[in-house]
Amino acid sequence: MAEPVRIGDLLGSLPGLNDRLAEARLVETWPLIAGPAGARSRAEGVEQGVLQVAVDSSGWLHRLTLEEARLITRCREIAAVRAIRFRLAPSLDPVARTTRSPAPAAPEGEVCP
Repeated sequence: MAEPVRIGDLLGSLPGLNDRLAEARLVETWPLIAGPAGARSRAEGVEQGVLQVAVDSSGWLHRLTLEEARLITRCREIAAVRAIRFRLAPSLDPVARTTRSPAPAAPEGEVCP
């Protein structure tokens, strides 16, 4: 009868799985890596060694771009990353989504242009 095999050992032997798990840990850990910018950005995944990050404003996008070298160093402690691609995604900001006032209604009998 064969010896039992630990499921972790079995999964760890699957090609590429350890890399994918490391990438998932990186995405999950992004708020800690990014510091204050972590609340204004979201890691979305790793594609061909490039961490994809959505940022809620151009100011934070600029700041993160300036810190890219430091951020890559921190990311490499978790997963194999060669670059970070930041993209503007204003819809990330939950405050802006909830505080926007609706468009004013046209007075009765008038049609909005």
